[in-house]
Amino acid sequence: MRKIFLLLLIFLLIASVSASNNLTVEVNGVDFQIPQRYSGGTFKKGEYVYKDLNTFGILCVDNYIITNYGYWARSSDISQDLSINNRPIKFLSSYNSYSDTNVSHVYFPIGESVYLICFEGNNLTSEISNIIENAPQSDIDRDTFNGLLDEAQNQYNQRRYIDQSSEDYYQYAHGLNDNSQHNNFSVDETFIKWYLLTRLSRR
Repeated sequence: MRKIFLLLLIFLLIASVSASNNLTVEVNGVDFQIPQRYSGGTFKKGEYVYKDLNTFGILCVDNYIITNYGYWARSSDISQDLSINNRPIKFLSSYNSYSDTNVSHVYFPIGESVYLICFEGNNLTSEISNIIENAPQSDIDRDTFNGLLDEAQNQYNQRRYIDQSSEDYYQYAHGLNDNSQHNNFSVDETFIKWYLLTRLSRR
């Protein structure tokens, strides 16, 4: 009995230490558990950013998914379809000349929204996987999620020649030195709703 009590006590201590190593941040009404080393970041509408988007950030990309996903899907060196706890995710990674580092982008659904975690590195680490694993679930299945991203990229390819003439777009897409730049782009939330409605109506 004493051994069981000691084991239980050790388990509780480990759990409390693990919990204390995490910080809760809210992005667009959704709580995320992130490592303490990313604490002290800044909050803006629909995003949490530590230092800059080449270091670490969590964003709800509903309002600019076409521009955001379209650009990174086109320019990434690595593109993989993965899953975490049956949640579909899209992993992209590329070298960023602005920061002189490898930067990765992980897209995943929560509810009926698409979120993005961007971070320095070119591997999906256990830290990033844990953030996604502990995030609220989504009813969006893999086929619907991948189809949504494919359609976003198609829309991006159609409009990119117009977008590339904008200096603001160039600075955001290549440097990410001003986190507010994406707020100037077309609102794509209606695109996500349209796509989900068309897919659900076919079931």
